[in-house]
Amino acid sequence: MIEACENGDVNLVITKSISRFARNTLDALNYIRKLKALNIPIIFEKESVNTLEASGELMVTILASIAQQESASISQNVRMGINFGFQEGRGRVNFSSFLGYRRGDKPGTYEIVPAEADVVRRIYRQYLEGFSPKMIADGLMEDGICTPSGGEHWYPSTVASILENEKYAGDLLIQKWYVEDYLTHKCVKNSGEKPQYFVEDDHDPIVPKAVFYQVQGEKKRRSGLASDPSKLRFGNRLALNGRLICGKCGRTLKRYVKPEEELTDWRCRQRALVKKTDFHEDVPSRCDCRIVRTV
Repeated sequence: MIEACENGDVNLVITKSISRFARNTLDALNYIRKLKALNIPIIFEKESVNTLEASGELMVTILASIAQQESASISQNVRMGINFGFQEGRGRVNFSSFLGYRRGDKPGTYEIVPAEADVVRRIYRQYLEGFSPKMIADGLMEDGICTPSGGEHWYPSTVASILENEKYAGDLLIQKWYVEDYLTHKCVKNSGEKPQYFVEDDHDPIVPKAVFYQVQGEKKRRSGLASDPSKLRFGNRLALNGRLICGKCGRTLKRYVKPEEELTDWRCRQRALVKKTDFHEDVPSRCDCRIVRTV
């Protein structure tokens, strides 16, 4: 509408009430003044106000402030009702981007989508087999599997969010996000600012709880490896990667392949590190742990 006014297609704006025009006083005044500069009046039928009249802007300012306070009161009442629902275990789920479930026939119920549930189980299974979120995402794209929102490109963050979503184990954590401001409707992550409610066995699970909590433990273990520079970063298919620890210095063992002999050696990283820097006088003696050889 503002663009049509600027193009000269509109010479008069008639609005039922100020609250229908805007419930933010600042926004209302900005648009009123913009149209006033174009010599386009706004007539509010309910309040009988014309913005081109001398007292029009003053009246609009007062009435817009009242409308904003009314909007705040309505928002507070709605939020209170939603919080009561949270306390009773009624959460809100965006099923349009929720892989594995769809909305059930009754309000607040879940219905498993078999084909999508198989994808979720595949993600959990591959993660426990040693795949990283990026490798899982690449595999899903190679097989032409759509994302939760129906897209074609999988991001590692999408896989990670599926792996940590308690709903797949049949539980429900309510109020992970909340609306910060009723005017901007900005939604932010709940980091303790608002109470959260955990409902156990809320619906049918896709993965067993034992598998879900095993994945959480594996995520924590890999996070510990990544935060320790002395250890390998977990992120490939090798079953022994990051799991073999030197009994003398505590570092992880590094894999060395000998294609000509069809052998694989696992050596302490301290041993390998010192071997490359033997020419330094201040280098400590190399770790003399035994080499682990696999055929």
